[in-house]
Amino acid sequence: MFVKEPFPDCPEDDKLDDIYSELVEYDSFVAGLVSSFLCGKRLNKKFLQNDDAINLKLKQHKDNLIQPDEDGVQQLIMYKQKLDNLMRMLKKINLTTNE
Repeated sequence: MFVKEPFPDCPEDDKLDDIYSELVEYDSFVAGLVSSFLCGKRLNKKFLQNDDAINLKLKQHKDNLIQPDEDGVQQLIMYKQKLDNLMRMLKKINLTTNE
């Protein structure tokens, strides 16, 4: 089931700007895939991969913090996890409907 999920606010920490921008791009990419799928288009399997580079950058940033969520990184991590879950569901549905 697809639910409206608000995008996290822009973090105050300048060190997160690049990661935030990548997350915005990834979110748009996932939204495009979902839209295409809902319109009945078959999705190329190579596009249905999670962007683990963003996960790694978020984890590295969080590991360098004194307090676990002093800059809002946890919101970005949770949002990215939801996108990853959506990609897994989309991949599974795409595989079963296009066999």
